[in-house]
Amino acid sequence: MNEISAHVLFWFCAYVALGVLVGHSFLSALRWNVALYSHGSISAAVLVHGLRLVALAAVLVVVARAGAGALLAALVGFQTVRMATLQRETMAEII
Repeated sequence: MNEISAHVLFWFCAYVALGVLVGHSFLSALRWNVALYSHGSISAAVLVHGLRLVALAAVLVVVARAGAGALLAALVGFQTVRMATLQRETMAEII
């Protein structure tokens, strides 16, 4: 593997890892957000909802400035966490 390929692979993995981290944080905040809504804390729930969306948008804008490849790699990580979480929650409902 030449130096350019290693460099590209390193940054691809770094952006995928960032996407995993952001996805996990986003979905954890979503779980917290649902709990706030269900317990009647509407003002806190709306605040968390807004912060969750603004934080995701801010991270995606910063990553997009690094280029389309970086954005796609981050979205691969985000979607991987999302699919794993949905599958885990679906299996938990079945069992």
